[in-house]
Amino acid sequence: MTADSKTAEYCRWCYEGGAYTYETTMDEMIEDCAPRMAEYMGWSVDESASLLGAVLPTLKRWREPAA
Repeated sequence: MTADSKTAEYCRWCYEGGAYTYETTMDEMIEDCAPRMAEYMGWSVDESASLLGAVLPTLKRWREPAA
């Protein structure tokens, strides 16, 4: 994969040019994204944070490495 190619493993806001666009923790990501997701989806911030808390740990960026 070239530095300019897209990837199905990461969203365009998190990964670009072969690297993460910014460093963050999963908790910071939830705190940052939940309010915007809630507004966009018409959900409460708690509902959005709950979904993000369930989904983000399954993504490659935060998934626990295999032992």
